[in-house]
Amino acid sequence: GGASGMPRDATQRLLDEALALVGPAPTATRARLLASLARELHHTWDPDQVERARRVALHAVELARTAADPRATAFWHDF
Repeated sequence: GGASGMPRDATQRLLDEALALVGPAPTATRARLLASLARELHHTWDPDQVERARRVALHAVELARTAADPRATAFWHDF
C-alpha cells in the first residue's frame, strides 16, 4: 500500500509473513513490523481492519518499549 504501489492486501500478507519469520520475541524489528502492519490495516478504512489496526498498534508500542530501542519507539511515532 501507500508509496510502495503494492495493493494493501499484498503488503499486509508480506508483513504477516515477515512477522512469522521473526517470531514472537519482543524485538525492535517485530515492533517495527507491527507498526507497519497497523498502518496498512488502518488505511483500509474497513471498520474490522481498523479495529485490528488499533490492537496491533498497541502491541507495537508495548514491544517498542520492551525492546528499549529508541528507533523502534520513534518508528511508532511516525504512524
